Amino acid sequence: MKELQNYYTFLLPDSKIHKTWNATKIEHIRAFVDTMLIAIIGGAALDLSPLQILLTGLVGVSVKQSRIYINMMVQTIISPAIGDFKVFVQFIDMFLMLISTAASVFVAVVSMIFFNNPEAAFLGFDNHSCIMAIIAFFLSSFAFEKMEVVE
Repeated sequence: MKELQNYYTFLLPDSKIHKTWNATKIEHIRAFVDTMLIAIIGGAALDLSPLQILLTGLVGVSVKQSRIYINMMVQTIISPAIGDFKVFVQFIDMFLMLISTAASVFVAVVSMIFFNNPEAAFLGFDNHSCIMAIIAFFLSSFAFEKMEVVE
């Protein structure tokens, strides 16, 4: 993510949460456009309903946002503590993403069994993935707090 390598992002006179959001906003728009294009083409080929196509696209966006914020969290919190062990940092990043996705899939399966509705599985996956992304979002926003100028 190029916005995080830009020093001017850290110098903006704004709160740490707004800085984090502004640094990742373009990635969310890009993820939405990419996943909706794939979902529309795949949904048309599989003869899915418009609601299922929309929910499939939202699953892709929620997975992408989880990946973005977990990666930011690992880069800002864990990587400075470990140092130059890039392979270990990548392993931690992949492990946290695996845990987040596996938990979201578990919630989707339980939602599907409990409600007996495929749309409930999509919503369960989206909700849980968004909650995990929000937690990673707030944890990764601490990087912006460390570099703020205190008046």
